[in-house]
Parts: sequence; structure tokens; C-alpha cells
Amino acid sequence: MKLLQVATLSAHRLLMLSLVTIAAISCSLFVPSSQALTATTNFVCAKSDGKPATIAKTKKGDVTLVIWSSEGFSEAGFTPQVRCQQVSARFQSMYRSGQLKFIAAGTLNKLPVICATTQFSGTCNQQNLLYTLKPESDPQLVIKRLMAIRNRATSKGVEESATSSTSTAANSIDLSWLDEED
Repeated sequence: MKLLQVATLSAHRLLMLSLVTIAAISCSLFVPSSQALTATTNFVCAKSDGKPATIAKTKKGDVTLVIWSSEGFSEAGFTPQVRCQQVSARFQSMYRSGQLKFIAAGTLNKLPVICATTQFSGTCNQQNLLYTLKPESDPQLVIKRLMAIRNRATSKGVEESATSSTSTAANSIDLSWLDEED
């Protein structure tokens, strides 16, 4: 009788061990790998033509988005280098959190701005602000220029320097192209 109990106990332990192993293997099939959780695009502040630039590092290569040459905010402590670092960090943070699906043009505090949105024609607010333009700038023209980069009509980033003229360009741009494979 004792031999039967030991055999039953061993069979029970073997069954439990098998179930635990199967459960562990099954769970690992549904948990995404750490590679799948990492972003495919990184936004960094680097140099382009010797100037600070916000650059998207993608699977397809580097894409210069904004070249920071304007001294328009330097008196307030926001030199081109400081703006590059801060804005690149905002791009990266919003991209990683899933908030950077589109870039939209808007107005905040009576100033033209560029912001990140999760939907086409999204609106700008303090939480999704990427950067502020000079008062006389046209944010929709910036969107038009970013669209030219996306469409590979130009490889040069949007230069934040001169005053922009009024335009009837689209108000936002889809950024999914940054993660697309060729």
C-alpha cells in the first residue's frame, strides 16, 4: 500500500511539474520579447551642416527633421543647442509613450507651435508641445516642409531660422513612415 502511495505521489509531482513547464512555455509565447518592446526610431540632437539638429534614427537611416539655427529664443536661455536637446528629448519621450503618431501645427499662448498628436488633425496643448516657433512664423509651412522630407522630396531638415510666409498647407502629418520598412 505504501508503495502505491509513493508511486501516486511521484506521478502527481511529475504531472504538476509538467503542467508548470507547459504553462511557462505557453506564457513565454505570448509575452513580447524585449526587442519588440524597444522603439524602432530614436530621436537625437546631433549636428547637420555643423548646426544642432533633431534627427530621427530609423531602420532606413538618419532623417534630419529640424536644423536649429535661429537665435530668436537665445535671450531667454534657449540657444539653438539647448532647443535641439530639449526638443529632441520631447520627440523621443512622446514617441516612446505612443503620443507621437502625427505632428500638428497650432497656436498656444498666441504663439505658433508644433506639437505631437495621436490622431490626424489633433490639437495642440501644453502636454503635447514639441516646440514653439517665432511669432511671425507659419506653423503650417513647417508641416509642409516636413511632408517634403517624408515624401523624400528633400533630405534637408526644416531650418528654424527665417520668417515663414503664409501657406495653405495641411495642418498635420502622419509619422508612421519613420518606422516603415522599405
